[in-house]
Amino acid sequence: MSPSKFYPFSDYDRKQIAKLPPDIAALADKYPSEILNTADSWDNLPFDANYFPECIEVYSGDADDANIFVLNGVMKDYIPAMPKKIHHR
Repeated sequence: MSPSKFYPFSDYDRKQIAKLPPDIAALADKYPSEILNTADSWDNLPFDANYFPECIEVYSGDADDANIFVLNGVMKDYIPAMPKKIHHR
């Protein structure tokens, strides 16, 4: 079942998605919340040259929790991504 079945798009959502480049908008059914977040912030101004994020989270694959978590420039958590098993014959 498509993720968008769990999150039906409203008319407002569809208008937001429509302003994205077509190759990004095409991912809306597969990644509804991520594409809506992108659409909602698409017109925001870029960060200042000296911007420093308070928090950074990096996810790998289909992990539910961040593999890397940085808070105020300090790495607080690091979970190495598990490589996929290679089957030899």
